[in-house]
Amino acid sequence: MYAGGFCIGSGKIGLSARGRLSDIEGDLSVDLASGAGDLNLSTGIRSDRNRIDLHNILFNGPGGTIQGKLGFTYETEIITGGLKFRVEDPGRFLESRLDGEAIGEIRFFNDGKKQKTSFELTGSGLETAHGSISRLHTRGEVTGLFPPKDAVFTCELSDLKAGDFQVSVAKAEGKLTDRGLSVHLNSDGRFHTGFSSGVSLSFSDGPEQILTVSRLNHVHGGIPVKLGSPFRVVLAGQKISIEEASFSVGAGTLRGSGALDRDTSIFSLEASYRRLPLALASVVGYEAGEGFISGKVNISQWNRAPELTLDVILEGFRPPGRQASFPPVDMKMSVKSNENRTEASVEAELEGKAPLSLGVVLPVEYSGSTGLPGFDPAGKVQARLVWESNICLLYTSPSPR
Repeated sequence: MYAGGFCIGSGKIGLSARGRLSDIEGDLSVDLASGAGDLNLSTGIRSDRNRIDLHNILFNGPGGTIQGKLGFTYETEIITGGLKFRVEDPGRFLESRLDGEAIGEIRFFNDGKKQKTSFELTGSGLETAHGSISRLHTRGEVTGLFPPKDAVFTCELSDLKAGDFQVSVAKAEGKLTDRGLSVHLNSDGRFHTGFSSGVSLSFSDGPEQILTVSRLNHVHGGIPVKLGSPFRVVLAGQKISIEEASFSVGAGTLRGSGALDRDTSIFSLEASYRRLPLALASVVGYEAGEGFISGKVNISQWNRAPELTLDVILEGFRPPGRQASFPPVDMKMSVKSNENRTEASVEAELEGKAPLSLGVVLPVEYSGSTGLPGFDPAGKVQARLVWESNICLLYTSPSPR
């Protein structure tokens, strides 16, 4: 017999019952043999006009076992009892590449007013094709069952590894109510450099789906990043908008807002940044040298009638590995682009040297399918190079004898 890709080679079902229809006791057993492994389920049954109880539940299957008891009261529709489980081969149980083991318990009870469910799960030595977790522990309590009304949970993990990303310890606490879901997450780890992070966010569902970020305290490579005030990400149909968010980054600041229409792929962004340390590049494993970067960027109507304005100011720049021998450089760059042309200018000045400026105008055309700019071979390229210097500095009079 085949069911959902699962092949059963042979099986046996046993049922015994005794008593009247209004008051029955019995036993049920199911034994199945398949290529994936043998399955065995056995339980005692007791039923009357008020409730049904399953006792001595025992399930053995490929990679796991479940045991416990359950009861259901018809009038109150309350489930009581509990189940304990152990999964020794979760990849086989879930039909995926997942190694390790997990143990846990689910308990159903009546607090005198409502259906309650508590759960606890501990996993160890978990490994997938993408990473590993040394230990995972989660627990919580749910009010209601189908559907759940309220829930609280805590999840802790240690030694998560996924490529260059590592988390030594992390803890998440969450709460689900009629108003939505809120989560507080704190973690310590390493991604190219060490980090410590804390974030609080909430999600509410309705005509608009709203994600609110109310807390962000992050230190990465010794650089602190802190949220200035709460901001919202609003999903309304096919439109996503990010209300203005502000952050302090080291001694600098970052502000921005944006919007995306997924139907038309039109994207808009407005952001400004002031004295952001170039050392931030170490977060992604790139050494950008010393200095600070400031400026702003505006993108409007991307993929339809795109307009781009970008201003960048670089202060005290020294390239990586040359800090001692290379004099600091101050640089200004400006880029303006629309659907017909892109104009860029750069001014650079080494400490104590004459400034140098370069201006370039490029004809561009936009692809309607990707919204990305490309060079227009039918247009004209314009360039301008200016070097301002005092001519007296080019001549040094001989020293008097």
